[in-house]
Amino acid sequence: MLLANENTYRSLSTFQSVEEMDEAIKAHRSAHKLSETERAVLDVISQYACKYVGVCYLSKTNIGKAVGKVRRTVIRVCQRLEALGIIKQYETKRDGGDRRQSTNVIVILAANDSPVSQKESRVSFSNRPTSGSMAEKGTQNGYTFEEDEMRIMRNYKAQVTPDMSRQEAPSKNINNNTYKETYISADEIIKRGLKHAIPTPIYNALAPFFGGQELYDTYGILLRAKASVDRSITLETHGQAYIDAFMNVVRLYKAGKVRSLSGLLYRTWQAVTSTIKRRVSVDKHPVLYDWLA
Repeated sequence: MLLANENTYRSLSTFQSVEEMDEAIKAHRSAHKLSETERAVLDVISQYACKYVGVCYLSKTNIGKAVGKVRRTVIRVCQRLEALGIIKQYETKRDGGDRRQSTNVIVILAANDSPVSQKESRVSFSNRPTSGSMAEKGTQNGYTFEEDEMRIMRNYKAQVTPDMSRQEAPSKNINNNTYKETYISADEIIKRGLKHAIPTPIYNALAPFFGGQELYDTYGILLRAKASVDRSITLETHGQAYIDAFMNVVRLYKAGKVRSLSGLLYRTWQAVTSTIKRRVSVDKHPVLYDWLA
């Protein structure tokens, strides 16, 4: 695993100038049919790949914020771009301290590089042809990459972004030079981290229903829904209203009356925020509110 430092970024740099990188990106776009989200993610990567030309060390979360997508979508898009040979992802660890895993480095590849990366070649795609470039495989016999995207993500994720769940700790019996291995799933790691990032009442309400990544995404829906109406409203003050709305949506979902859980949660939490905003306005300006009514 590479160290996240200046020497690593310089060694991974693939271009002599930003202009050369821009030309490579244009060539990639011409060679592959990219979706709007894929183009947006690639644009953000290139914007943050100028200091060490072609090397971006912006986190998936921050890329998602820049393009208005959740982290899971950015991960999937980066896997797609890597499979096409547009980018390559490298694991890094902190340079110093505990040297724990750091943000993956994303490197934009030259347009003449092989469109199938070494890591991608280890993944099994049962539906696609066995010859030709990745772009050609995506169009032959009516096959499109997007049709198999979710299955590819499940198989490919372990190759592109290996599970961080394996931790080694020295055994208490030091004299025998033995080590005890502890395995914690990546999903559980995410969930443990969120416990300290989400207001406790909200976490306690949502956590029983979701795994780590789903909890992360659902909390993101809550934050976006609230921010779309009024960012100043805090979950710490009005958390119970959001929890009550969530429980009602869950009830409808379990009854089979909800097609899109995330969509209904977003609209419901938007409505809750609007109600809270009106109540706050009444409390602050009761006379004005009566006059307007």
